Amino acid sequence: MERVRSLVRNALPERDVIGVELLSGGNRNSNLLVELRHAAPIVLRIYRSGEAGTARREAALLRLLADVVPVPRVLHVDASETLELPFVMMERVEGVRLEHRLSGGDDDAELGANVGGVLARIHAIQLPVAGWFDPELQTITPFGESDGWFAFIRKTLDEGQAAQRLGRDVAARLRTLLDRHPHALDGFVDAPCLLHADFKPANLLIRVERPAVAAVLDWEFAFSGPALFDLAIMLRHEEEMPPRYVSAMLESYQSERGPLPEGWRTAARLLDLVNLCDLANRPYDAPRMYADIRCVVASSLQQLERAALLR
Repeated sequence: MERVRSLVRNALPERDVIGVELLSGGNRNSNLLVELRHAAPIVLRIYRSGEAGTARREAALLRLLADVVPVPRVLHVDASETLELPFVMMERVEGVRLEHRLSGGDDDAELGANVGGVLARIHAIQLPVAGWFDPELQTITPFGESDGWFAFIRKTLDEGQAAQRLGRDVAARLRTLLDRHPHALDGFVDAPCLLHADFKPANLLIRVERPAVAAVLDWEFAFSGPALFDLAIMLRHEEEMPPRYVSAMLESYQSERGPLPEGWRTAARLLDLVNLCDLANRPYDAPRMYADIRCVVASSLQQLERAALLR
């Protein structure tokens, strides 16, 4: 409490902290709801040590997108390289996470259409090359051609911990996929655009009073790449979503961005394996998360087998 009071006092000297609450979400970083005397509450996003660049990059993205899609307004950034725990202060946005709003109700289609439009506007930001951003949003470490995505998966299996965490059988089937279909992503990874790279229901706040996005949260993983990467994340658990939400979301997205290419679902599932293998290769111990990832990867491989991609 005193630590938070000190941070707020330095950034907003006219405000007095009267309460602090840890918010859910933000697995990599910590989000605190800070109650202020005689003022609206704010969110204090505290990053891990050494993540100053991430803090500056995320704040820069929020400012860039302020007039494009609903995002929290940045109030203050303190992210010098010498700071032990960099942080960003932003406005608190009222809303309910999408994962708690999808219930098969009458407004699912309207909600899906709104989410699809938001994602289309994010992807409308075209970029010259695919790759990671620096804190100033310049693309660094550009990615290679379409086979570079599979090379990344191989690296997590051969040099990282993904193979161990996925299990021998799943890892072997994944290697078979890469060996038999090295060009399966050709034609699907052109025209890089801005990606949220964690576009899932938990990171979408929905307005309480109507079925519309109030804010897209957690931009720490954003990079430049193929649009199908975000669609794959949103649809990873499609079978658990109301069909009218999914169909309306895809229809709205395509009405703004243009039709998705033939075979896009298979390509999206392949790109999602990149994300899942990256998650399975994280440098910390999280047995439950890795067990969930193993199940999702195994399920994806089954879907690809049904699509005759692994036969």
